[in-house]
Amino acid sequence: MASEQQRLTDPERANLVAYLDGELNEAEARALATKITQSVTARREIESLQKTWELLDFLPRPEPAPDFAGRTLSMALERDARGGKVAAVAGRAGIVVTRK
Repeated sequence: MASEQQRLTDPERANLVAYLDGELNEAEARALATKITQSVTARREIESLQKTWELLDFLPRPEPAPDFAGRTLSMALERDARGGKVAAVAGRAGIVVTRK
């Protein structure tokens, strides 16, 4: 297969978002950038991901229920046998949680 038609591997594809966000280490970023530069097919894959990512901005953003934070912290308290850290964070955030 010619280098200009090489597809991204599954691990490379899994790293695309981290690559676009600048979160890969230098070696991984350089290797992925080289492949994208040399392969038209790989470049099309990343361009497709970028376009898809941009389209997400046009979707409506759902609003969480008013009691979402309190319910989430209550569930965390139920799973946290000690309860201390979760309760302290909730208190600093001004969220009242109750144990069931």
